[in-house]
Amino acid sequence: MAWLEGWQYRKSHEIVGSTAGAVTDYQIRIKVHYGSGTDSGEDVYLNGKCRTDFGDIRFTSDDGVTELPYWMEEKVDGDYAIFWVKVPSIPANPNTATIYIYYGNPDATTTSNGDNTFLFFDDFEGSDLDTSKWSTEWLYGASYSVADSIITITSSGTRPYIHTLKTFTAPFVIEAKVQKINNDIEFGWFVTPPFRGTGSNPPTTGYMLLDAIWLSPESVLIDKAENKSWIHLATTPLSVPTGWHRMRVFQKTDGITGDIDGTSASTTDTSYQSGNICLTNRETNGAQQSFDWIFVRKYVDPEPSHGAWGSEEVCVSLTDTCKGGDWVSLDRYLKLTDCT
Repeated sequence: MAWLEGWQYRKSHEIVGSTAGAVTDYQIRIKVHYGSGTDSGEDVYLNGKCRTDFGDIRFTSDDGVTELPYWMEEKVDGDYAIFWVKVPSIPANPNTATIYIYYGNPDATTTSNGDNTFLFFDDFEGSDLDTSKWSTEWLYGASYSVADSIITITSSGTRPYIHTLKTFTAPFVIEAKVQKINNDIEFGWFVTPPFRGTGSNPPTTGYMLLDAIWLSPESVLIDKAENKSWIHLATTPLSVPTGWHRMRVFQKTDGITGDIDGTSASTTDTSYQSGNICLTNRETNGAQQSFDWIFVRKYVDPEPSHGAWGSEEVCVSLTDTCKGGDWVSLDRYLKLTDCT
């Protein structure tokens, strides 16, 4: 089998298909550990053989050379990194897809790219909002700033919204890193011009806002607003401290599940199945909220799962370069192979 040029080590990994059927371009989460341990589930251990900054991590399809898009969500140098990998095809259960993780290239730097990995992605680089992705038509006098790959929204007395130009239809998952600064933290998606929080909405009938995650010590996890009235879909009171939190919305065809830092609630409400993603905030004058990143990924229920990890394979080259040739698996036999 061919080998990815320039890399010394690799491991195979099986992705077990979903009973819901085959999927394409599906995003799979993998946690890569720098040190030693037992490979299992999403966790793989590289025994100190990758770069400490994980810049040499690559993923390929089952042919060993076709690189797969990926995004590095977070890392702690010399400890671990979390990756999302777009797998081109996963068959239905009980069949599996095979991918490879490559490591061991001291000259490599990361090629992490969220836009190539997800249905939608933004980590707010630069100094302004990307208007090819977002609209501010319903900002309603609020302000925002973009700096250090973070967007901060500041309310001015009405509930502001920055929404995606793209719409999404269930099923899908929204994931985001959100900072609570001085008020409730909110995050959601909506179908038509949203609830402004002042009673002076656009003259529209049938509009609806689903704050799929609305969290504070006083509020509930999942609400929706229809005809200017809030309807509680789930009633799990939470105490959310200031600081950064990881938030998710699973918009399913049979309801909604949301969680923050692992605490979740759900509803079987299916009134609305498609719409735009919105970054929102409280209408309180001066209320602030920040977003570090946000992405939308594919979803089936149940999701594909992690199967077996293969043993470490080593490319031994007479020229110290692995270039698309034979490989040697040291757990089975040792064989010098010219990979040039």
